[in-house]
Amino acid sequence: MIPLTFRRPAALLPLLLAGLLVGCAPTLPVVVQPVDCPLPTEALARRCDEPRVVADGISYADLIAIGIDDRNALRACARHDRYLTGVLQACQQAIKDYNDKLVEINQQISGKP
Repeated sequence: MIPLTFRRPAALLPLLLAGLLVGCAPTLPVVVQPVDCPLPTEALARRCDEPRVVADGISYADLIAIGIDDRNALRACARHDRYLTGVLQACQQAIKDYNDKLVEINQQISGKP
């Protein structure tokens, strides 16, 4: 009995061509790892405290205490804003570095400077 592969040589032709094409394919470099900019959800959800309400008829001491509390809240808000600004700047730099690396890889693949 003749094996099935010899009875239909045309069925082997696509497999042979595919094998030849794979051998001719260029080797591509591995793409750089994806960039991640983790930003804690609680940091994004945090909001600055609203100024305290000054009721009619409060004492001068209470007014000073409210002013001190509001000033401390503004300081905390400024620290939080600086933190978020720093994280976003670091993230933007990571994305820029990532994009620069992708451009470099694409130039190497295409052979263009």
